[in-house]
This record gives sequence, C-alpha cells and structure tokens, in this order.
Amino acid sequence: MELDPPGPPLRLAADGRKRLPEPLGVNLLAVADVRLPALKEHEADLCLLYEKILGLERVRGPLAFRADNFVLYFDVVEKLPQNREYRYTGIEVMDLALVAKKCPAAKLEFTLQRGLTPGSEMLELLDAAGNWLRISEFRRIG
Repeated sequence: MELDPPGPPLRLAADGRKRLPEPLGVNLLAVADVRLPALKEHEADLCLLYEKILGLERVRGPLAFRADNFVLYFDVVEKLPQNREYRYTGIEVMDLALVAKKCPAAKLEFTLQRGLTPGSEMLELLDAAGNWLRISEFRRIG
C-alpha cells in the first residue's frame, strides 16, 4: 500500500463570529430581576460588596448589578420604608471561602450557617442598605 504525498500546509481562516462574554460565576437565586431599596449615601459601600467582593458586574445607568442570570436593581430612596420585608436575597458564588476572607477587610460582619445537607454552608450578612443576603457556593454534581 502506497501513501499519498503530503499536501500543502493547512491554513485556518480567522473566526469572524462575535465573541461571547465570559460567565461571571455568580447567580442570583431568584425567578426574575431583584429590586431592593437603598439610600444614595450607600452607593460606594454597595459597589464594594456587590462588585469587588461578590463579583457582580455594575450596570450602566441606575444603581444595578448583573449576575449571570438576573439583574439586582437598587431603588434609591430618600428614606427606607418602615414596613420592609426582611427576606434574604440568595446569591451563589464560585468560592465561598474567598468571599469570607474578603468580608473582614471591608468591615462586613457575617454569620456562617451550616445547611441541612453535608458540606453545605452559607454566609448571612447585611449590606450597607440593610438588605439581608444569604451567600452560598455553587453545588457541583459529579
């Protein structure tokens, strides 16, 4: 059996498709976009927590942050409502230990809670606007 002689080298054309953005690695545990109240003077502290510590992306325009799945909007108000609901806003991150290490440097106090299933842990904390957060780690299967 005889082999064919090698042909000219293969040249690949540049891929002209639009590049997709990398995933952020943080999700809101919600069924739609989330809206929370905040005072104007809390904007810098909220940016520190949501952008630098949790890894959400700041959205242009209103005070808002984008996760991989939804957007977290802050309604800037003059005075916080009296009859607020104190429900946790759930956030999933890639590395819970890293978030826990960053919190003391930002003067954020948190409580470490253990879940019902083995190995599940979450951080519970208040953001600068007084909104409760429950931060957990992505559960990897397999």
